[in-house]
Amino acid sequence: MERDYLLEFLLYIGTPNFPISLVKYFSSLPKALLVTLEVTIGATIIALLIGLLLALMRVSKSKYLYYPAGILIYIGRCVPLPPLQLLVYLSITTYILMEPKIAGIIAIGLFTIPYMAELFRSGIQDVSIGMKEAGMSLGMSKWVLAKRIIVPVAVRTMLPAIGQLMVGTMINSAFVSQIGAKDITGMARNIINAFFSTELWIVVAVTYFLIAFPLSRALNWLERRIAIVQ
Repeated sequence: MERDYLLEFLLYIGTPNFPISLVKYFSSLPKALLVTLEVTIGATIIALLIGLLLALMRVSKSKYLYYPAGILIYIGRCVPLPPLQLLVYLSITTYILMEPKIAGIIAIGLFTIPYMAELFRSGIQDVSIGMKEAGMSLGMSKWVLAKRIIVPVAVRTMLPAIGQLMVGTMINSAFVSQIGAKDITGMARNIINAFFSTELWIVVAVTYFLIAFPLSRALNWLERRIAIVQ
């Protein structure tokens, strides 16, 4: 009878239930990966839109825009994600029936907004005065100048940093398991609890690495390409 060396190896490095839990993990991985990507993309979109708005308020000369934006950013940067997510989830589900995944998107988006806003603010302030003066000399209003010159140039220079923040958002998406979402971490936790196979956490960590590492390398390549073009 031919020996199953792979099974023997899995039994050697883990508990007797480890091979079974591993099969369960990989069979459930595509659906859980989809949830992780949905949370990452949804939270990033929220952070981009509201972060850009707060950044424009932060560079405004109006104190009615500058100070409220600054207060929101400073408060947001001091609030950890787990309690923020629980607060969002429990507050919303008290009145509206909502999937944990949606609440996680909102919470992680809110958590990421202050950091995205600061990225946009630094990018906007790095736009050269010459570009701004050229736009104003053509008769552009402040909002048209921001729309056609400042924001596009700022986004181009900030794109690598935004991408790295998106990688961080993907890592933070693991927290949605805290409220019952069936992402990679949530799915793995259910399997581990069912089969008492804590070794599976190593596989989970490797899974996140295999997602994040190629994305980080692609962003580094993009950063070099932008530097060459500029």
